[in-house]
Amino acid sequence: MAFVNENNNGGFFKKHWSILVLVAVFCNFLCLSGVLFNYNLLYIEIMHSFNSTSTQAGIPGALSFTFNSFTSPIVTVLYQILGHRITVVLGVSLCCAGLLSSSFVQHIAVLYITYGFMFGVGFNACNLTCTDMILRVFDKRNATRATCTALCAISVGFLMSPGIEWLYETYSWRVSFRILSVILACVGYSSALVMMDIKSKKKKSRERKPEQSSQKTVSIAKYGFLLRRRGYSFGLLGCVFTAITTTFTFISMGNFLLENGMDISSISFIIFLMGVGDLVGRIVAAIFSDRLPISRICQHALSSLLTALPTICLPFIGSHTGQTVAFIVMSLPRSLLIVLMPSIAMELATDNTTSESMAVSYLAFGIGAFTTPYLTDLIYEITGSYDIPWFICTGLYVLAAGFMLLADRARKQNLMTDARQYNLVHKDTIEYKDTQIKSNQIENRTHTAI
Repeated sequence: MAFVNENNNGGFFKKHWSILVLVAVFCNFLCLSGVLFNYNLLYIEIMHSFNSTSTQAGIPGALSFTFNSFTSPIVTVLYQILGHRITVVLGVSLCCAGLLSSSFVQHIAVLYITYGFMFGVGFNACNLTCTDMILRVFDKRNATRATCTALCAISVGFLMSPGIEWLYETYSWRVSFRILSVILACVGYSSALVMMDIKSKKKKSRERKPEQSSQKTVSIAKYGFLLRRRGYSFGLLGCVFTAITTTFTFISMGNFLLENGMDISSISFIIFLMGVGDLVGRIVAAIFSDRLPISRICQHALSSLLTALPTICLPFIGSHTGQTVAFIVMSLPRSLLIVLMPSIAMELATDNTTSESMAVSYLAFGIGAFTTPYLTDLIYEITGSYDIPWFICTGLYVLAAGFMLLADRARKQNLMTDARQYNLVHKDTIEYKDTQIKSNQIENRTHTAI
């Protein structure tokens, strides 16, 4: 890059490279999340445009959330082999191509490929690669704070809901997709320029050849090691249940409010308010998560229980004001469920399996997201009410909290076991050294006597 001089150790950009990466990731996430996390508005547009059922309209969004997480192991291999910059460029290209091609489709099933697959995979290539870059350029002490700050862009993306609604009403959703694809290309390709860790660039260049020769074998072994850990398996189940419930609020909440008599402008305003609540939650996590006396896994479990409280109340609330308040309250702990995922992956992994742990965690999230329309919207079509889906979501929040607590307990047991093994090895080392010292002393005395 022209403005990075490796021989100039005092360069401004090199000194503040981690901040520059964080700003680029924030802008990237902002554009991507503005499209995906306002799917509640697109859901309604798709139903009217294709005259589809609620399940059919929910599948493109669910698939996009699914592939946004499901392809994480593949994306992990990509940025390990190709590098972060090229992977982000590929992701942005897929997203732009997905939006542009979606604007021309004439059958909803094609959206499953263009919006569900192409945009979802592209989003994940950008999301996971950028998140891993943040974990590389920031130390562990500041990694959670930096990740939370970057993911605040998703909350700001929620705040774009009035603008997205205005685009849909003014130009139609098809023309809006073409406009958004151009904006995403400008921001995405620009952010890809800084996707490299200049602090360890020289070290990586020296170690690249031996790493590439055994990269595939090492990665597979790491995945197997992670899946054999009991605590990690519990954590994955918690991620699956969390994915089902959160994805439901991202894709079907708009139709729930529409069926309760709200107009599009009111729905957009509620999404905006939820974005404010989501942003507050992420800011709180960025400031206080590292300072709390409990692990991030326990914070996730607590957030699941707090999200379950307004969820169980929704079937019993009849007024629009009450529903608005419930969704705003829900958005605060729900934001923590998403923003804590990278930190949970780090806590459940060992030092050399962080990337693989994050990939498998997002894979589990994708599996849960895929089942959402069949578990919620399909029940709505059968019963004509969203009451049962909200009850199901409440139960899944509680189950997610339970499995996260089991994961944290298993993690602590692993730490205690590792500590005991370390103490035994340390004790044996000390005894061996004492034996060697005594043996040397005896030999010295023998030589002296002779």
